[in-house]
Amino acid sequence: MPRTSSVEQEAVRVAIEYLRAQGLRPKDVSAAKVGYDILAGRTRIEVKGSLNDRAQNVIDIRGACELRWNRSGTKVTVTRTGLSFDALIEVTRIGQPDGPVVYYYPKSALEEYGTFWVWTTWRVLVPVKQRGRYQVRPRRARQ
Repeated sequence: MPRTSSVEQEAVRVAIEYLRAQGLRPKDVSAAKVGYDILAGRTRIEVKGSLNDRAQNVIDIRGACELRWNRSGTKVTVTRTGLSFDALIEVTRIGQPDGPVVYYYPKSALEEYGTFWVWTTWRVLVPVKQRGRYQVRPRRARQ
């Protein structure tokens, strides 16, 4: 099974091929990490790919959000200010006999069917000088 990055690269290649067939001049900007994978004129396009019938269309939009923290730093308000892309191309069944299958979702579909998810994380960074207090030495199991 190909690595995820090779699936993503193939999805971008297929998406560019599709856009060229539509008479557009797409440019692969995925390596620049600008919030979308292809620029076609002024249209910013995110691409998702999958070996299966459905891609994981979970897209990082941190750059299109404003965060406001309370004074104590214990609460935050997140406001979505837009999206960093104008369309989504989903490429499925990559490498399958009946694939690839391409779906083009314009911004109207993204707004209608998209949902705002918040994935919370808790970062723990113990200072180097304090880490020794927490170091343990595992014992070998008795046989």
